[in-house]
Amino acid sequence: MYILRENTELDGNSIRMQGEYPIAKNSFELIYPDHLVFKTKSYNGLAEPIYAQDTMAKKSLLKLSLTDVAAVDSNEKYANPNASLQLFRYKLDANLGKNLRNMYNYKEFATNLYERFHQPLDKRDVKAIEQFCKDIPSAGSAEDVIWNIENKLKKTVSYDRFVLGQNTLAEVLKSKQANQRDLLRLYFAVFSQMKIDHNLVLTSNRYKIPFDRGFESYENLNDLLFYFPAIKKFMTPTEIEYRVPLFPAELAAQDGLFIKEKLFAGTTMGIGEISKVEVPGPEVTHDVMEISIDFTKDMSNPIVSSKILFGGYSAMNFQPIKDFIPDQQYQAMLKEIAKNYNVETEYKTLKASNEGTQFVGKKPFVLETTFEGKDLVRKAGDSYLVSIGQLIGRQTEMYQENNRTLPVEIDHPHSYLRTIKVILPPGTGVRNLEKFTMDYSANVDGKSQAGFKSAYQQQSNEITVTNTEYYNVVNYPVTSFEAYRTVINAAADFNKIVLILNK
Repeated sequence: MYILRENTELDGNSIRMQGEYPIAKNSFELIYPDHLVFKTKSYNGLAEPIYAQDTMAKKSLLKLSLTDVAAVDSNEKYANPNASLQLFRYKLDANLGKNLRNMYNYKEFATNLYERFHQPLDKRDVKAIEQFCKDIPSAGSAEDVIWNIENKLKKTVSYDRFVLGQNTLAEVLKSKQANQRDLLRLYFAVFSQMKIDHNLVLTSNRYKIPFDRGFESYENLNDLLFYFPAIKKFMTPTEIEYRVPLFPAELAAQDGLFIKEKLFAGTTMGIGEISKVEVPGPEVTHDVMEISIDFTKDMSNPIVSSKILFGGYSAMNFQPIKDFIPDQQYQAMLKEIAKNYNVETEYKTLKASNEGTQFVGKKPFVLETTFEGKDLVRKAGDSYLVSIGQLIGRQTEMYQENNRTLPVEIDHPHSYLRTIKVILPPGTGVRNLEKFTMDYSANVDGKSQAGFKSAYQQQSNEITVTNTEYYNVVNYPVTSFEAYRTVINAAADFNKIVLILNK
């Protein structure tokens, strides 16, 4: 048992009444002068706090008390436990002593923030921005130009939230360092110079405190993005490894406060509107595998060739690393990646392409390997047992001993296209091909939003296996969990497929 006393967060705070462990008793009190008015909202079945007033002491009280609070299972895979916790949020809404109402609202926040970052530039800053923008390629599509701006800024100016601010943008560009305020001033100035329509977006990490459009709290406004209406895509100004259209996925698939520039009576103003921060779809994070396994020279030791194209967020796992670690360490990392697809056999060739941040958001990361597949083959009498399914790499297997309690939530939509070509000597017999025929899906609102489908074709001495796997949305309700789990496990079941060859 413990008692925690802390100062009130007037502009918005969340109090969690539930956690990953059972709680015997949990009580919260908000004590404040009676000329103040607080606004509250409860979530996930939690009752509203009880209001009481002590007129003699001129104090008010908001109180919540719970007993025997069940734990929320934080070990369930593909879940967001914090979004399901019983909690309530509060903020100061009025100060009757000063006749202030609707305090800490988004309208005033948007107006003040816009004015803060849109001050006129002096001649020295104008010249510095013009000079800076001269080197930014402006040919190509709107997305190309925005990518070039982001790349130039992130390659030129280092972001450090603790560095001292500069008086002018010219000084920022000279020092090549910027805190958040100076960095945003620089982005706004460059966008203006290059005539890029943009909105500043403020939102929150959905795994910590999801954005709630129904409760205006500055707690929702901890993270920054830019939105570009012309291409309908987002940019993170502070995370140096990202490039358009990629940004931290935990900020997406929820709402955000978009600050848009509007013209009123010849004066520009910042207007706040709540809109959806869309997450890049499965067409962006799309991985393609092209694999061949050739038995024509040696049935017990086939030659395997693999080419994997990692797209979107999958590529983000590899591409930026090239720029930030020594080459020897990077090469060791490539070997570890290859092991996942080479059944941990020593490879004969290993080649990576589209490495480094210059390819992030533009091209997939490509990994090509060749290796001897003897570890995939077991001899059983006159037959060869070939673990073909292992060629797609190790897959997650999802077990659920207890009833699922939390909805499924994944980081971002993604998809896979895999093709395996099996080349056999003439006259080779094949059994177990029917195992490659698989078709599973999970529906949300009557539409298939996750699936695994596999099929094969045989022509003469070649067998081509094709499978597709996709997860089109971020959220799946508990009612769709079993179907979702079946899709996840289908890839693991594919891993276990063994072909039987007879020569």
